[in-house]
Amino acid sequence: MVDKLTGWLFREMVLKASDYLESRKSEVDSLNVFPVPDGDTGTNMFLTLSRAASKLRAIEDPDIPLSKVAEICAFECLMGARGNSGVILSQIMRGMSSALKATHSATAAEVVVALKEAVATAYKAVVRPVEGTMLTVLREGTARAVEKSASTNDIREVLRAFLSGAQETLERTPDMLPVLKQAGVVDAGGKGLCIIMEGALTAFDAAASRTDSRAVPKKSRAFELTEKEVFDIRFPYDTQFLISGKDLPAQEIRDKLQKYGDSLLVVGSAELLRVHIHTSEPGEVLSLCLKYGMLSQVVIDNMIEQSMELLRDGEFDREGRPGGKAQATLNESGCGAPVCSESDSRGHGVGEPPTQQKAVEANSAGPLKETGIIAVASGKGLQEIMSSLGADLVIDGGTTMNPSTADLARAVDQVKAKKVIFLPNNANIFLSAKQAKKLTGRRMYVVPSKTVPQGISALMALNLESSMTENLKRASKAVRRVKTGEVTFAARNGRFGRHVFKQGDVIGLCDGKVETVGRSPEEVLYQIISRMRSPGYEVLTVYCGKDVSPETEKAVAEELSKRFGDMEIEVYRGDQPLYYYIVSLE
Repeated sequence: MVDKLTGWLFREMVLKASDYLESRKSEVDSLNVFPVPDGDTGTNMFLTLSRAASKLRAIEDPDIPLSKVAEICAFECLMGARGNSGVILSQIMRGMSSALKATHSATAAEVVVALKEAVATAYKAVVRPVEGTMLTVLREGTARAVEKSASTNDIREVLRAFLSGAQETLERTPDMLPVLKQAGVVDAGGKGLCIIMEGALTAFDAAASRTDSRAVPKKSRAFELTEKEVFDIRFPYDTQFLISGKDLPAQEIRDKLQKYGDSLLVVGSAELLRVHIHTSEPGEVLSLCLKYGMLSQVVIDNMIEQSMELLRDGEFDREGRPGGKAQATLNESGCGAPVCSESDSRGHGVGEPPTQQKAVEANSAGPLKETGIIAVASGKGLQEIMSSLGADLVIDGGTTMNPSTADLARAVDQVKAKKVIFLPNNANIFLSAKQAKKLTGRRMYVVPSKTVPQGISALMALNLESSMTENLKRASKAVRRVKTGEVTFAARNGRFGRHVFKQGDVIGLCDGKVETVGRSPEEVLYQIISRMRSPGYEVLTVYCGKDVSPETEKAVAEELSKRFGDMEIEVYRGDQPLYYYIVSLE
Protein backbone atom coordinates (compact mmCIF):
# COMPACT_ATOMS: atom_id res chain seq x y z
CA MET A 1 0.00 0.00 0.00
CA VAL A 2 1.19 3.53 -0.81
CA ASP A 3 -0.20 5.88 1.83
CA LYS A 4 2.06 8.89 1.17
CA LEU A 5 2.54 10.90 -2.01
CA THR A 6 6.06 12.31 -1.77
CA GLY A 7 7.66 14.94 -3.93
CA TRP A 8 9.88 12.30 -5.53
CA LEU A 9 6.95 10.04 -6.34
CA PHE A 10 5.02 12.95 -7.86
CA ARG A 11 8.11 13.81 -9.93
CA GLU A 12 8.23 10.23 -11.23
CA MET A 13 4.52 10.32 -12.01
CA VAL A 14 4.91 13.45 -14.15
CA LEU A 15 7.94 12.02 -15.98
CA LYS A 16 6.18 8.72 -16.74
CA ALA A 17 3.00 10.53 -17.77
CA SER A 18 4.94 12.76 -20.16
CA ASP A 19 6.73 9.80 -21.75
CA TYR A 20 3.50 7.83 -22.04
CA LEU A 21 1.65 10.74 -23.60
CA GLU A 22 4.48 11.27 -26.08
CA SER A 23 4.09 7.70 -27.32
CA ARG A 24 0.33 8.13 -27.77
CA LYS A 25 -0.12 11.77 -28.69
CA SER A 26 -0.90 10.88 -32.31
CA GLU A 27 -3.78 8.75 -31.05
CA VAL A 28 -5.22 11.79 -29.30
CA ASP A 29 -4.55 14.06 -32.29
CA SER A 30 -6.59 11.71 -34.50
CA LEU A 31 -9.69 12.35 -32.37
CA ASN A 32 -10.13 15.84 -33.79
CA VAL A 33 -13.86 16.41 -34.30
CA PHE A 34 -13.16 17.73 -37.77
CA PRO A 35 -11.26 15.29 -39.98
CA VAL A 36 -8.69 17.89 -41.01
CA PRO A 37 -4.95 17.13 -40.70
CA ASP A 38 -4.20 19.76 -38.06
CA GLY A 39 -5.67 17.94 -35.07
CA ASP A 40 -3.20 18.79 -32.31
CA THR A 41 -4.82 18.23 -28.91
CA GLY A 42 -2.45 15.41 -28.00
CA THR A 43 0.57 17.33 -29.24
CA ASN A 44 -0.46 20.44 -27.32
CA MET A 45 -0.99 18.50 -24.09
CA PHE A 46 2.34 16.70 -24.50
CA LEU A 47 4.29 19.89 -25.18
CA THR A 48 2.66 21.49 -22.13
CA LEU A 49 3.49 18.59 -19.81
CA SER A 50 6.93 17.92 -21.30
CA ARG A 51 8.14 21.38 -20.32
CA ALA A 52 7.43 20.52 -16.68
CA ALA A 53 8.98 17.09 -17.12
CA SER A 54 12.22 18.57 -18.47
CA LYS A 55 12.55 20.74 -15.35
CA LEU A 56 11.67 17.92 -12.96
CA ARG A 57 14.12 15.55 -14.64
CA ALA A 58 16.99 17.73 -13.38
CA ILE A 59 15.93 17.20 -9.74
CA GLU A 60 17.96 14.49 -7.99
CA ASP A 61 17.01 14.91 -4.34
CA PRO A 62 14.62 12.12 -3.29
CA ASP A 63 13.56 14.16 -0.26
CA ILE A 64 12.32 17.20 -2.16
CA PRO A 65 8.98 18.42 -0.73
CA LEU A 66 5.83 17.63 -2.66
CA SER A 67 4.84 21.30 -2.57
CA LYS A 68 8.05 22.28 -4.37
CA VAL A 69 7.58 19.71 -7.13
CA ALA A 70 3.95 20.78 -7.57
CA GLU A 71 5.00 24.44 -7.81
CA ILE A 72 7.57 23.70 -10.49
CA CYS A 73 5.07 21.61 -12.41
CA ALA A 74 2.37 24.30 -12.24
CA PHE A 75 4.69 27.09 -13.32
CA GLU A 76 6.31 25.22 -16.19
CA CYS A 77 2.97 23.90 -17.47
CA LEU A 78 1.64 27.45 -17.45
CA MET A 79 4.60 28.76 -19.42
CA GLY A 80 4.52 25.83 -21.84
CA ALA A 81 0.73 25.73 -22.26
CA ARG A 82 -0.34 25.37 -25.90
CA GLY A 83 -3.89 25.41 -27.14
CA ASN A 84 -6.99 25.33 -24.98
CA SER A 85 -6.30 21.74 -23.85
CA GLY A 86 -2.79 22.70 -22.74
CA VAL A 87 -4.03 25.70 -20.80
CA ILE A 88 -6.68 23.60 -19.05
CA LEU A 89 -4.00 21.04 -18.18
CA SER A 90 -1.87 23.84 -16.72
CA GLN A 91 -4.82 24.95 -14.60
CA ILE A 92 -5.26 21.40 -13.32
CA MET A 93 -1.64 21.51 -12.17
CA ARG A 94 -2.13 24.97 -10.73
CA GLY A 95 -5.11 23.81 -8.67
CA MET A 96 -3.20 20.83 -7.32
CA SER A 97 -0.21 23.03 -6.47
CA SER A 98 -2.45 25.43 -4.58
CA ALA A 99 -3.93 22.61 -2.51
CA LEU A 100 -0.53 21.05 -1.80
CA LYS A 101 1.09 24.30 -0.74
CA ALA A 102 3.54 23.82 2.18
CA THR A 103 2.97 20.04 2.05
CA HIS A 104 6.04 17.81 2.33
CA SER A 105 4.03 14.68 1.47
CA ALA A 106 0.31 14.01 1.11
CA THR A 107 -2.12 11.37 2.31
CA ALA A 108 -4.86 9.91 0.12
CA ALA A 109 -7.32 12.37 1.66
CA GLU A 110 -5.04 15.29 0.80
CA VAL A 111 -4.58 14.01 -2.74
CA VAL A 112 -8.35 14.00 -3.14
CA VAL A 113 -8.50 17.60 -1.90
CA ALA A 114 -5.88 18.49 -4.51
CA LEU A 115 -7.93 16.82 -7.25
CA LYS A 116 -11.03 18.73 -6.16
CA GLU A 117 -9.10 21.99 -6.27
CA ALA A 118 -7.84 21.04 -9.73
CA VAL A 119 -11.45 20.66 -10.90
CA ALA A 120 -12.46 24.04 -9.47
CA THR A 121 -9.45 25.84 -10.96
CA ALA A 122 -9.82 24.25 -14.40
CA TYR A 123 -13.50 25.18 -14.58
CA LYS A 124 -12.69 28.79 -13.71
CA ALA A 125 -10.40 28.97 -16.74
CA VAL A 126 -13.33 28.54 -19.13
CA VAL A 127 -16.13 31.10 -19.26
CA ARG A 128 -18.71 28.73 -20.76
CA PRO A 129 -17.85 25.13 -19.78
CA VAL A 130 -19.44 22.50 -22.02
CA GLU A 131 -20.44 19.02 -20.86
CA GLY A 132 -18.74 16.16 -22.66
CA THR A 133 -15.29 17.72 -22.67
CA MET A 134 -12.00 17.32 -20.82
CA LEU A 135 -13.51 19.20 -17.87
CA THR A 136 -16.31 16.65 -17.49
CA VAL A 137 -13.85 13.76 -17.61
CA LEU A 138 -11.75 15.45 -14.90
CA ARG A 139 -14.75 16.15 -12.69
CA GLU A 140 -16.22 12.65 -12.86
CA GLY A 141 -12.84 11.00 -12.38
CA THR A 142 -12.34 13.10 -9.26
CA ALA A 143 -15.80 12.17 -7.97
CA ARG A 144 -14.85 8.49 -8.24
CA ALA A 145 -11.57 9.16 -6.41
CA VAL A 146 -13.43 10.93 -3.60
CA GLU A 147 -15.74 7.94 -3.27
CA LYS A 148 -12.83 5.50 -3.12
CA SER A 149 -10.93 7.54 -0.53
CA ALA A 150 -13.73 6.89 1.94
CA SER A 151 -12.75 3.22 2.11
CA THR A 152 -8.96 3.20 1.64
CA ASN A 153 -5.81 5.17 2.40
CA ASP A 154 -3.98 3.63 -0.56
CA ILE A 155 -3.17 6.48 -2.95
CA ARG A 156 -2.62 4.09 -5.84
CA GLU A 157 -6.14 2.70 -5.42
CA VAL A 158 -7.59 6.21 -5.21
CA LEU A 159 -5.87 7.22 -8.46
CA ARG A 160 -6.95 3.99 -10.13
CA ALA A 161 -10.51 4.88 -9.16
CA PHE A 162 -9.98 8.30 -10.75
CA LEU A 163 -8.81 6.65 -13.97
CA SER A 164 -11.71 4.23 -13.98
CA GLY A 165 -14.25 7.03 -13.52
CA ALA A 166 -12.52 9.19 -16.11
CA GLN A 167 -12.43 6.40 -18.70
CA GLU A 168 -16.09 5.53 -18.19
CA THR A 169 -17.02 9.20 -18.58
CA LEU A 170 -14.82 9.51 -21.66
CA GLU A 171 -16.77 6.73 -23.37
CA ARG A 172 -19.98 8.65 -22.66
CA THR A 173 -18.77 11.98 -24.03
CA PRO A 174 -20.37 11.40 -27.46
CA ASP A 175 -23.74 11.13 -25.72
CA MET A 176 -23.14 14.46 -23.97
CA LEU A 177 -21.82 16.40 -26.96
CA PRO A 178 -23.65 15.84 -30.27
CA VAL A 179 -20.71 17.03 -32.36
CA LEU A 180 -18.62 14.15 -30.97
CA LYS A 181 -21.29 11.58 -31.83
CA GLN A 182 -21.65 13.06 -35.29
CA ALA A 183 -17.92 12.71 -35.86
CA GLY A 184 -17.74 9.27 -34.26
CA VAL A 185 -15.05 10.16 -31.70
CA VAL A 186 -14.65 10.67 -27.96
CA ASP A 187 -13.36 13.96 -26.56
CA ALA A 188 -9.67 14.37 -27.40
CA GLY A 189 -8.75 16.37 -24.28
CA GLY A 190 -10.48 13.82 -22.06
CA LYS A 191 -8.59 11.03 -23.80
CA GLY A 192 -5.32 12.86 -23.23
CA LEU A 193 -6.14 13.24 -19.54
CA CYS A 194 -6.81 9.51 -19.20
CA ILE A 195 -3.52 8.69 -20.93
CA ILE A 196 -1.68 11.03 -18.55
CA MET A 197 -3.14 9.22 -15.54
CA GLU A 198 -2.35 5.82 -17.07
CA GLY A 199 1.26 6.86 -17.44
CA ALA A 200 1.38 8.37 -13.96
CA LEU A 201 0.17 5.13 -12.39
CA THR A 202 3.05 3.19 -13.95
CA ALA A 203 5.46 5.26 -11.86
CA PHE A 204 4.52 3.79 -8.48
CA ASP A 205 6.57 0.59 -8.50
CA ALA A 206 9.70 2.19 -9.94
CA ALA A 207 9.56 5.26 -7.69
CA ALA A 208 8.90 3.28 -4.53
CA SER A 209 12.11 1.28 -4.97
CA ARG A 210 14.40 4.24 -5.56
CA THR A 211 16.42 5.30 -2.51
CA ASP A 212 19.25 7.39 -3.90
CA SER A 213 19.67 10.28 -1.42
CA ARG A 214 23.09 11.53 -2.51
CA ALA A 215 21.89 14.38 -4.69
CA VAL A 216 21.62 18.01 -3.72
CA PRO A 217 18.23 19.70 -4.05
CA LYS A 218 17.84 22.03 -7.01
CA LYS A 219 16.39 25.48 -6.59
CA SER A 220 13.01 25.76 -8.24
CA ARG A 221 10.84 28.53 -9.52
CA ALA A 222 7.66 29.08 -7.58
CA PHE A 223 4.24 29.82 -8.88
CA GLU A 224 0.89 30.66 -7.47
CA LEU A 225 -1.85 32.65 -9.06
CA THR A 226 -5.17 33.48 -7.48
CA GLU A 227 -7.46 34.52 -10.31
CA LYS A 228 -10.19 37.05 -9.60
CA GLU A 229 -12.41 37.92 -12.51
CA VAL A 230 -13.76 41.10 -10.93
CA PHE A 231 -11.59 43.36 -8.80
CA ASP A 232 -12.31 43.69 -5.09
CA ILE A 233 -12.95 47.28 -3.98
CA ARG A 234 -11.06 46.57 -0.76
CA PHE A 235 -7.86 46.28 -2.84
CA PRO A 236 -8.14 49.04 -5.46
CA TYR A 237 -4.48 49.38 -6.48
CA ASP A 238 -3.22 47.04 -9.18
CA THR A 239 0.50 46.92 -8.32
CA GLN A 240 3.16 45.34 -10.53
CA PHE A 241 6.95 45.38 -10.50
CA LEU A 242 10.15 43.37 -10.92
CA ILE A 243 12.59 42.39 -8.15
CA SER A 244 16.18 41.71 -9.20
CA GLY A 245 18.76 40.24 -6.86
CA LYS A 246 20.50 37.03 -5.83
CA ASP A 247 18.86 33.89 -4.39
CA LEU A 248 15.47 35.59 -4.25
CA PRO A 249 13.13 33.55 -1.97
CA ALA A 250 9.92 33.52 -4.03
CA GLN A 251 7.96 31.45 -1.53
CA GLU A 252 8.97 33.66 1.41
CA ILE A 253 8.02 36.82 -0.50
CA ARG A 254 4.72 35.28 -1.51
CA ASP A 255 3.92 34.28 2.05
CA LYS A 256 4.63 37.78 3.38
CA LEU A 257 2.57 39.47 0.66
CA GLN A 258 -0.52 37.31 1.22
CA LYS A 259 -1.92 39.62 3.91
CA TYR A 260 -1.65 42.73 1.72
CA GLY A 261 -4.26 41.83 -0.89
CA ASP A 262 -5.37 39.31 -3.52
CA SER A 263 -4.70 38.25 -7.12
CA LEU A 264 -1.13 37.63 -5.99
CA LEU A 265 1.43 36.45 -8.53
CA VAL A 266 5.14 35.88 -7.76
CA VAL A 267 6.94 34.15 -10.62
CA GLY A 268 10.41 34.06 -12.10
CA SER A 269 13.86 32.87 -11.11
CA ALA A 270 16.27 33.22 -8.22
CA GLU A 271 17.66 36.36 -9.92
CA LEU A 272 14.49 38.02 -11.22
CA LEU A 273 10.89 37.88 -9.96
CA ARG A 274 7.73 39.48 -11.31
CA VAL A 275 5.22 40.49 -8.64
CA HIS A 276 1.57 41.33 -9.21
CA ILE A 277 -0.93 42.08 -6.44
CA HIS A 278 -4.20 43.93 -5.89
CA THR A 279 -3.73 45.86 -2.66
CA SER A 280 -4.86 48.83 -0.63
CA GLU A 281 -1.29 49.48 0.54
CA PRO A 282 1.05 49.63 -2.46
CA GLY A 283 3.65 51.56 -0.46
CA GLU A 284 3.87 48.81 2.16
CA VAL A 285 4.22 46.19 -0.59
CA LEU A 286 7.07 48.08 -2.25
CA SER A 287 8.85 48.70 1.06
CA LEU A 288 8.69 45.04 1.98
CA CYS A 289 10.04 43.88 -1.38
CA LEU A 290 12.86 46.44 -1.36
CA LYS A 291 14.43 44.37 1.41
CA TYR A 292 15.03 41.55 -1.06
CA GLY A 293 16.50 43.39 -4.04
CA MET A 294 16.22 46.23 -6.53
CA LEU A 295 12.78 47.19 -7.89
CA SER A 296 12.05 48.20 -11.47
CA GLN A 297 9.10 48.56 -13.87
CA VAL A 298 6.89 49.70 -11.00
CA VAL A 299 3.29 50.21 -12.14
CA ILE A 300 0.44 51.21 -9.82
CA ASP A 301 -3.05 51.57 -11.32
CA ASN A 302 -6.18 52.77 -9.51
CA MET A 303 -8.78 50.26 -10.70
CA ILE A 304 -11.74 52.15 -9.24
CA GLU A 305 -11.02 55.23 -11.34
CA GLN A 306 -10.41 53.13 -14.42
CA SER A 307 -13.58 51.09 -14.00
CA MET A 308 -15.63 54.26 -13.53
CA GLU A 309 -14.19 55.52 -16.81
CA LEU A 310 -15.34 52.32 -18.46
CA LEU A 311 -18.79 52.62 -16.90
CA ARG A 312 -19.10 56.07 -18.41
CA ASP A 313 -18.12 54.60 -21.80
CA GLY A 314 -20.71 51.82 -21.43
CA GLU A 315 -18.07 49.08 -21.63
CA PHE A 316 -18.88 47.49 -18.22
CA ASP A 317 -21.99 47.21 -16.12
CA ARG A 318 -22.22 48.20 -12.44
CA GLU A 319 -20.85 44.85 -11.26
CA GLY A 320 -17.72 44.97 -13.36
CA ARG A 321 -18.95 42.59 -16.09
CA PRO A 322 -18.63 43.37 -19.79
CA GLY A 323 -21.92 44.84 -20.90
CA GLY A 324 -23.85 46.28 -23.82
CA LYS A 325 -22.21 46.27 -27.24
CA ALA A 326 -18.80 45.43 -25.83
CA GLN A 327 -20.05 42.08 -24.60
CA ALA A 328 -21.84 41.24 -27.82
CA THR A 329 -18.99 42.16 -30.12
CA LEU A 330 -15.89 41.31 -28.13
CA ASN A 331 -16.84 38.21 -26.15
CA GLU A 332 -17.88 35.84 -28.90
CA SER A 333 -14.88 33.59 -29.42
CA GLY A 334 -17.10 30.61 -30.11
CA CYS A 335 -14.81 28.30 -28.18
CA GLY A 336 -15.87 28.97 -24.59
CA ALA A 337 -12.71 30.98 -24.04
CA PRO A 338 -12.75 34.46 -22.53
CA VAL A 339 -11.84 37.36 -24.78
CA CYS A 340 -10.40 40.62 -23.49
CA SER A 341 -12.06 43.81 -24.59
CA GLU A 342 -11.10 47.42 -23.96
CA SER A 343 -10.67 46.60 -20.28
CA ASP A 344 -9.29 43.38 -18.90
CA SER A 345 -11.18 41.26 -16.40
CA ARG A 346 -9.55 42.91 -13.41
CA GLY A 347 -10.95 46.34 -14.31
CA HIS A 348 -7.99 47.81 -16.21
CA GLY A 349 -9.22 50.62 -18.37
CA VAL A 350 -8.44 52.53 -21.52
CA GLY A 351 -6.35 55.30 -20.08
CA GLU A 352 -2.60 54.78 -19.87
CA PRO A 353 -1.63 56.26 -16.49
CA PRO A 354 1.49 58.47 -16.55
CA THR A 355 3.13 56.10 -14.07
CA GLN A 356 2.79 53.17 -16.45
CA GLN A 357 3.92 55.20 -19.45
CA LYS A 358 7.13 56.14 -17.66
CA ALA A 359 7.71 52.59 -16.44
CA VAL A 360 7.35 51.12 -19.92
CA GLU A 361 9.48 53.81 -21.56
CA ALA A 362 12.22 53.45 -18.97
CA ASN A 363 12.55 49.76 -19.72
CA SER A 364 12.40 49.85 -23.53
CA ALA A 365 15.14 50.88 -25.90
CA GLY A 366 14.07 53.51 -28.40
CA PRO A 367 10.82 55.44 -28.75
CA LEU A 368 7.52 53.73 -28.00
CA LYS A 369 4.56 53.79 -30.34
CA GLU A 370 1.12 54.11 -28.81
CA THR A 371 -0.26 50.79 -30.10
CA GLY A 372 1.46 47.68 -31.44
CA ILE A 373 -0.09 44.73 -33.26
CA ILE A 374 0.75 41.02 -32.97
CA ALA A 375 -0.81 38.35 -35.20
CA VAL A 376 -0.49 34.59 -35.57
CA ALA A 377 -0.18 32.88 -38.97
CA SER A 378 1.44 29.86 -40.59
CA GLY A 379 2.93 30.29 -44.07
CA LYS A 380 5.44 32.81 -45.39
CA GLY A 381 2.94 34.46 -47.71
CA LEU A 382 0.31 34.99 -45.04
CA GLN A 383 2.91 36.32 -42.63
CA GLU A 384 4.15 38.82 -45.20
CA ILE A 385 0.58 39.94 -45.93
CA MET A 386 -0.10 40.58 -42.25
CA SER A 387 3.16 42.46 -41.84
CA SER A 388 2.32 44.62 -44.86
CA LEU A 389 -1.03 45.45 -43.26
CA GLY A 390 0.60 46.80 -40.11
CA ALA A 391 1.36 43.85 -37.83
CA ASP A 392 4.53 44.63 -35.86
CA LEU A 393 5.16 40.96 -35.19
CA VAL A 394 3.69 37.82 -36.76
CA ILE A 395 4.12 34.66 -34.69
CA ASP A 396 4.61 31.47 -36.70
CA GLY A 397 1.82 29.06 -35.79
CA GLY A 398 -1.91 28.58 -35.71
CA THR A 399 -3.50 25.62 -37.44
CA THR A 400 -0.46 23.34 -37.26
CA MET A 401 1.25 24.50 -34.08
CA ASN A 402 -0.31 26.62 -31.36
CA PRO A 403 2.20 28.98 -29.71
CA SER A 404 2.70 28.49 -25.98
CA THR A 405 1.90 30.94 -23.21
CA ALA A 406 5.63 31.69 -22.98
CA ASP A 407 5.83 32.29 -26.75
CA LEU A 408 2.98 34.79 -26.57
CA ALA A 409 4.36 36.55 -23.49
CA ARG A 410 7.77 36.82 -25.17
CA ALA A 411 6.18 38.28 -28.29
CA VAL A 412 4.26 40.89 -26.31
CA ASP A 413 7.46 41.93 -24.52
CA GLN A 414 9.25 42.32 -27.87
CA VAL A 415 6.79 44.88 -29.25
CA LYS A 416 7.81 48.42 -28.34
CA ALA A 417 4.39 49.89 -27.70
CA LYS A 418 2.35 51.09 -24.75
CA LYS A 419 -0.60 48.90 -25.77
CA VAL A 420 -0.75 45.72 -27.83
CA ILE A 421 -3.59 44.41 -29.99
CA PHE A 422 -3.39 40.64 -30.41
CA LEU A 423 -4.96 38.70 -33.31
CA PRO A 424 -4.94 34.93 -32.54
CA ASN A 425 -6.59 33.93 -35.85
CA ASN A 426 -7.33 30.56 -34.28
CA ALA A 427 -9.90 29.65 -31.61
CA ASN A 428 -7.41 27.37 -29.89
CA ILE A 429 -5.13 30.24 -28.88
CA PHE A 430 -7.53 32.36 -26.79
CA LEU A 431 -6.82 30.74 -23.41
CA SER A 432 -3.05 30.93 -23.92
CA ALA A 433 -3.42 34.61 -24.77
CA LYS A 434 -5.31 35.22 -21.53
CA GLN A 435 -2.54 33.59 -19.50
CA ALA A 436 0.15 35.52 -21.40
CA LYS A 437 -1.67 38.76 -20.67
CA LYS A 438 -1.49 38.10 -16.93
CA LEU A 439 2.19 37.15 -17.02
CA THR A 440 3.39 40.17 -18.95
CA GLY A 441 1.44 42.79 -17.05
CA ARG A 442 1.10 44.70 -20.34
CA ARG A 443 -2.05 46.23 -21.82
CA MET A 444 -2.93 43.48 -24.24
CA TYR A 445 -6.26 43.44 -26.07
CA VAL A 446 -7.36 40.24 -27.80
CA VAL A 447 -9.52 40.50 -30.92
CA PRO A 448 -11.73 37.39 -31.33
CA SER A 449 -10.40 36.37 -34.77
CA LYS A 450 -10.78 32.60 -35.21
CA THR A 451 -9.47 32.35 -38.78
CA VAL A 452 -6.79 33.94 -40.93
CA PRO A 453 -9.34 35.79 -43.14
CA GLN A 454 -10.93 37.24 -40.01
CA GLY A 455 -7.52 38.38 -38.78
CA ILE A 456 -6.66 40.01 -42.10
CA SER A 457 -10.04 41.77 -42.20
CA ALA A 458 -9.49 43.02 -38.64
CA LEU A 459 -6.03 44.31 -39.56
CA MET A 460 -7.46 46.25 -42.49
CA ALA A 461 -10.13 47.77 -40.25
CA LEU A 462 -7.73 49.15 -37.65
CA ASN A 463 -6.90 52.84 -37.53
CA LEU A 464 -4.25 53.38 -34.91
CA GLU A 465 -4.95 57.09 -34.85
CA SER A 466 -8.31 56.26 -33.25
CA SER A 467 -8.94 55.25 -29.63
CA MET A 468 -8.54 51.66 -28.46
CA THR A 469 -12.28 51.42 -27.88
CA GLU A 470 -13.00 52.45 -31.44
CA ASN A 471 -10.37 50.10 -32.86
CA LEU A 472 -11.67 47.09 -30.95
CA LYS A 473 -15.17 47.82 -32.19
CA ARG A 474 -13.92 48.16 -35.76
CA ALA A 475 -11.95 44.92 -35.54
CA SER A 476 -14.81 42.98 -34.00
CA LYS A 477 -17.21 44.21 -36.66
CA ALA A 478 -14.73 43.22 -39.38
CA VAL A 479 -14.39 39.73 -37.90
CA ARG A 480 -18.15 39.19 -37.96
CA ARG A 481 -18.61 40.15 -41.60
CA VAL A 482 -16.11 37.60 -42.98
CA LYS A 483 -16.97 34.10 -44.22
CA THR A 484 -14.06 31.64 -44.21
CA GLY A 485 -13.62 28.66 -46.51
CA GLU A 486 -10.86 26.04 -46.39
CA VAL A 487 -9.79 23.25 -48.72
CA THR A 488 -7.72 20.46 -47.18
CA PHE A 489 -7.69 16.67 -47.00
CA ALA A 490 -9.29 14.17 -44.63
CA ALA A 491 -6.89 12.89 -42.00
CA ARG A 492 -9.04 9.82 -41.31
CA ASN A 493 -12.02 7.84 -42.52
CA GLY A 494 -15.29 9.04 -41.11
CA ARG A 495 -18.56 10.86 -41.42
CA PHE A 496 -19.56 14.40 -40.64
CA GLY A 497 -23.21 15.26 -41.03
CA ARG A 498 -24.33 13.95 -44.39
CA HIS A 499 -20.77 13.68 -45.70
CA VAL A 500 -18.88 10.38 -45.75
CA PHE A 501 -15.15 10.52 -46.53
CA LYS A 502 -12.06 8.37 -46.66
CA GLN A 503 -8.58 9.27 -45.51
CA GLY A 504 -6.95 11.40 -48.19
CA ASP A 505 -10.20 12.70 -49.71
CA VAL A 506 -10.25 16.44 -50.41
CA ILE A 507 -12.73 18.21 -48.16
CA GLY A 508 -14.12 21.73 -48.23
CA LEU A 509 -15.13 23.58 -45.07
CA CYS A 510 -17.24 26.71 -44.71
CA ASP A 511 -16.82 28.50 -41.38
CA GLY A 512 -15.50 25.30 -39.83
CA LYS A 513 -18.17 22.92 -41.11
CA VAL A 514 -17.62 20.22 -43.74
CA GLU A 515 -19.61 21.25 -46.82
CA THR A 516 -18.24 19.09 -49.62
CA VAL A 517 -15.99 16.12 -50.34
CA GLY A 518 -14.14 15.49 -53.60
CA ARG A 519 -10.95 14.35 -55.32
CA SER A 520 -9.63 17.61 -56.77
CA PRO A 521 -8.66 20.58 -54.55
CA GLU A 522 -9.66 22.99 -57.32
CA GLU A 523 -13.13 21.54 -57.88
CA VAL A 524 -13.75 21.52 -54.13
CA LEU A 525 -12.59 25.15 -54.03
CA TYR A 526 -15.16 26.20 -56.64
CA GLN A 527 -17.90 24.22 -54.87
CA ILE A 528 -17.39 25.82 -51.47
CA ILE A 529 -17.24 29.31 -52.98
CA SER A 530 -20.59 28.63 -54.66
CA ARG A 531 -22.04 27.55 -51.30
CA MET A 532 -20.54 30.52 -49.44
CA ARG A 533 -21.98 33.13 -51.81
CA SER A 534 -24.88 35.21 -50.57
CA PRO A 535 -26.30 38.71 -51.27
CA GLY A 536 -24.12 41.53 -50.04
CA TYR A 537 -20.81 39.65 -50.21
CA GLU A 538 -18.77 41.16 -53.03
CA VAL A 539 -15.06 40.60 -52.32
CA LEU A 540 -13.55 37.13 -52.87
CA THR A 541 -9.96 36.46 -51.78
CA VAL A 542 -8.16 33.12 -52.18
CA TYR A 543 -4.86 32.29 -50.46
CA CYS A 544 -2.94 29.44 -52.13
CA GLY A 545 -1.10 26.93 -49.96
CA LYS A 546 2.50 25.79 -50.29
CA ASP A 547 1.44 22.66 -52.22
CA VAL A 548 -0.22 24.73 -54.96
CA SER A 549 2.16 25.35 -57.88
CA PRO A 550 2.46 28.79 -59.54
CA GLU A 551 0.96 27.31 -62.71
CA THR A 552 -2.06 25.99 -60.82
CA GLU A 553 -2.41 29.32 -59.02
CA LYS A 554 -2.58 31.14 -62.36
CA ALA A 555 -5.14 28.67 -63.75
CA VAL A 556 -7.26 29.03 -60.58
CA ALA A 557 -7.25 32.84 -60.90
CA GLU A 558 -8.48 32.58 -64.50
CA GLU A 559 -11.19 30.07 -63.62
CA LEU A 560 -12.40 32.16 -60.69
CA SER A 561 -12.81 35.14 -63.04
CA LYS A 562 -14.93 33.02 -65.37
CA ARG A 563 -17.15 31.53 -62.67
CA PHE A 564 -17.43 34.44 -60.25
CA GLY A 565 -16.72 37.45 -62.43
CA ASP A 566 -19.44 39.51 -60.77
CA MET A 567 -17.29 39.76 -57.62
CA GLU A 568 -14.02 41.53 -56.92
CA ILE A 569 -11.46 38.69 -56.97
CA GLU A 570 -7.95 38.58 -55.51
CA VAL A 571 -5.58 35.60 -55.43
CA TYR A 572 -2.45 35.56 -53.24
CA ARG A 573 0.21 33.11 -52.21
CA GLY A 574 -0.31 32.21 -48.58
CA ASP A 575 2.15 29.28 -48.51
CA GLN A 576 0.18 27.80 -45.62
CA PRO A 577 0.80 24.10 -44.87
CA LEU A 578 -1.92 21.42 -45.03
CA TYR A 579 -4.56 23.69 -46.55
CA TYR A 580 -4.57 23.86 -50.35
CA TYR A 581 -6.70 27.01 -50.29
CA ILE A 582 -8.07 29.44 -47.74
CA VAL A 583 -11.03 31.51 -48.91
CA SER A 584 -12.25 34.87 -47.63
CA LEU A 585 -15.64 36.27 -48.60
CA GLU A 586 -16.66 39.76 -47.49
